[in-house]
Amino acid sequence: MTTARHNKLTERLREAKLGALADFGFVGLDDDPDNPVIITGRKATRNHRLTAAEKEANRLLSRERAAVEHGIANLKTRRFLSKVRMNTRHATVAVPMKDALDRVDGDARRLMPILRESLQKLATEAGLNSYEIPRDLLVETEPFTQENRLLSGVRKPLRPALTKRYGERLEALYAQLSDREAEELRMLRQTGTDQPVPATVLRAAQALLGLEEGVVELGTRFLELGGDSLTALSFSQLLKETFHVDVPVDVVINPVNSLRQVADHIERALASEHRRPTADSVHGPDATRLDAADLRLDAFLDARTIARAERPAGPLPEARTVLLTGANGYLGRFLCLEWLERVAERGGTLVCVVRGSSAETARARLDAAFDSGDPELMERYRRSAARHLHVVVGDIGEPGLGLTRVQDHAEWLDRFETALRGLPDRQKQHSLLPLLHAFTEPEQALAGSALPADRFRAAVRAAALDEEKDIPRLSPDLITKYVADLRAHRLI
Repeated sequence: MTTARHNKLTERLREAKLGALADFGFVGLDDDPDNPVIITGRKATRNHRLTAAEKEANRLLSRERAAVEHGIANLKTRRFLSKVRMNTRHATVAVPMKDALDRVDGDARRLMPILRESLQKLATEAGLNSYEIPRDLLVETEPFTQENRLLSGVRKPLRPALTKRYGERLEALYAQLSDREAEELRMLRQTGTDQPVPATVLRAAQALLGLEEGVVELGTRFLELGGDSLTALSFSQLLKETFHVDVPVDVVINPVNSLRQVADHIERALASEHRRPTADSVHGPDATRLDAADLRLDAFLDARTIARAERPAGPLPEARTVLLTGANGYLGRFLCLEWLERVAERGGTLVCVVRGSSAETARARLDAAFDSGDPELMERYRRSAARHLHVVVGDIGEPGLGLTRVQDHAEWLDRFETALRGLPDRQKQHSLLPLLHAFTEPEQALAGSALPADRFRAAVRAAALDEEKDIPRLSPDLITKYVADLRAHRLI
């Protein structure tokens, strides 16, 4: 931002009749909102939540920037980029308050993890990007004052004095962080395949984002850890170099994917005989020219599938059930609406495959695509969707569109245990996980209850457990209390 202002970037772009797309780090650079030349999108604040239209505009801007950022991510001069664009991501000087020092008996080393946690919390609340968050700190116990000539007469930091005092120490810390990251990434590329895939994915995320060991869990999304589109590209490339399989960026930043799903994608790719098509497999490794002639059917389908395919003998009958993918995209929503209205005329159904952690979240994502500020469009969608839309959870990039089914009890148990272990610790400790061993083998199916109700009630009455001598009942007040307690503990 400072460099752009110093070089009068906005004025030069306007004189040349050019424009630029930038990330949120450049918000406020262009002071002419009626005729902007630097487009950054809209950023949410505590007093302003983004509308659906603003979110859609941000997504479109991100797509346009992705191609340029892909090139930046592949540059070899990462040390240079770290200095220019990600300076604050490396280190900063922190001056704790006196009461904070008193709590740790003046030991700055004990204060370091507390400061890091507080800094991360504030950064999350403010919606900062990963490159805006310092990765390490120098703890200064002496406050900046006018007496030690670190503040000016109007109590502003004196940059030359601060640079002279902390410059060498910060440079040494920069070098230490860069060397540590480079060594960790080198070890990952060499030995990453010696460890289980989930463990290596965790190490890769920690190394790339500069996070402490043990703070990253498989159930966390990459973007929640402070990653952005640029670091997602680097993460994707690192995993590709480590496992020698393609890990598309959309798998990393998929809104419903955590690091566990990234690891699952890699494991499936390693185990699969037929891997999904990639730019390398279609156009050749490290291709710099992408020819449309390379987009042949045999680049995407195996010979057996092509041979078994049959061309329709004539016009297909009017379809009553239609399967659609990409319905929640910017253009896909209009195709979705068109097909909804077509099948509605025939009393049919439109089945949309949408990514999501559940059918409810997938449907919510599709609904949000139509909630763009156009009430007429939303009403047309709701009118047809009420009776003719069916949303299923899937992913067009996965085998079988990601519509997997449980084959047997062992697979169900494995999936169930994986889901439980992926819960946040607060919920995991109250889950069924400690008792899961009781379900390792399926029980024999029974026609009815193992203990008929009349025999159970007779046994309770004979035991005379209370004054009523009957089966105890839960009162409405007690049920309400149970629900309130579960919500207070964030278990529901």
